Amino acid sequence: MMKRKLLLAICLTSLCLISAPASADLVLTYHMDNAQLNYTAATKQLLVSETVGSQLQVRKENDVSLTILDNTQITGGADFDLALDLTLTDLPGLNNWSGTGTLKITDMTTTTNAVEAAVQIYNITAGGGLLLVQGYLCDLLPNTSILVNRGDPWVFVGEGEIAGEPTQGTANQVAMYNPGSYDGGEVLTIKFGIGSHTADTLFAADRSLSAGEVKGQVVPAPAAILLGLLGLGVAGWRLRRFA
Repeated sequence: MMKRKLLLAICLTSLCLISAPASADLVLTYHMDNAQLNYTAATKQLLVSETVGSQLQVRKENDVSLTILDNTQITGGADFDLALDLTLTDLPGLNNWSGTGTLKITDMTTTTNAVEAAVQIYNITAGGGLLLVQGYLCDLLPNTSILVNRGDPWVFVGEGEIAGEPTQGTANQVAMYNPGSYDGGEVLTIKFGIGSHTADTLFAADRSLSAGEVKGQVVPAPAAILLGLLGLGVAGWRLRRFA
């Protein structure tokens, strides 16, 4: 009982609360290249989005056996939208930044979002020529889902399949059953080249960066609780395929 109370107390201190149960070990992963980053120093707004040259890959994976079950992709940013909209906060100390915001992704059905999530950034690192941003995802509204507007099963519609990778079900689509359980936390990784900047010098002025990438995964609630409890250790482990 004491362990359960401790677990609940820790979870309730997180911005992204976990509520819906799930029994699956299936995760939805996404990877977009050729991303564009625009930062406005006056408002500390950081916006990452697709470009005309971006490719978005979406996969259904078993996170226990580490196997890919299904996949699809969309080539060309004109056929989908990805918007990571953050407001950064300069915390006490050198190069100490955090942020909050939203992540929204469409598929070939661009009239409605397929993914909507609140974002809590827990790590911003600028060094060695790279900007690395990582954060947790959760549902925008309590007791809803990150996977939205597609029913059950939730179906992400692409335009093609990734060569050499397994597929199942309908071609050029990825289906996730019981989408309501995918309302927990997640890890988001954004990488851009920044030259010799530190975080403080980078965010001191307006910036426009290109050729970046956005990677992450949407997970059922129990896995998300583990991410929240164990932090960077588990986050790094779960993103081992995205290094």
